[in-house]
Amino acid sequence: MADTASITRRAMLRAIPSVAAVVAVPACEAVAMAAEPEHRDAKVRRLAKELSAALDDYGDGRWSAEVYPASRGRDGKGALPVLLVDIEAAEEAQHFIRPELTALLDAHRNARTEITVAMQDVRTGTQFGISEAHTGMT
Repeated sequence: MADTASITRRAMLRAIPSVAAVVAVPACEAVAMAAEPEHRDAKVRRLAKELSAALDDYGDGRWSAEVYPASRGRDGKGALPVLLVDIEAAEEAQHFIRPELTALLDAHRNARTEITVAMQDVRTGTQFGISEAHTGMT
C-alpha cells in the first residue's frame, strides 16, 4: 500500500506525455511503413493470389479468370478486363472439337506457357526455360 500511496494525480499527469511519446513512435513507424508504395510486381502477385483465393469461393471453385490491363481489356479497347471461364464447361467442350484442332489448341497452350516462362526469364535475368515434361511435348 505504501508503494501506491506515493502515486498522486499530479505525478500521473506528468507521466502522460512520456507514455504518449512511447506509444506514438511505433504508431508513426507503422504509418510510415504503410505509406510506402507497394512495388508493382509484388502488387500483381498479391492481387493474383487474392483473386485465386476468391475464385475458390466463387461458384464452388468452378471458374477461372483471365485478367487483362484495364486500359486494353480483352478486346484491346478497354472492354472486358476480366474474363471468367467455366472450367468444367471448357473441359467438356474439348470433347466436341475435332482431334486435330484439339492438338493445335494444346500446342498453342504449350507455346503460350513457354513464351510466358521465357519472358519471365528475360525479365529476371535467369535462364531456366521450361522442360519438355512441363509442356507434354517430345
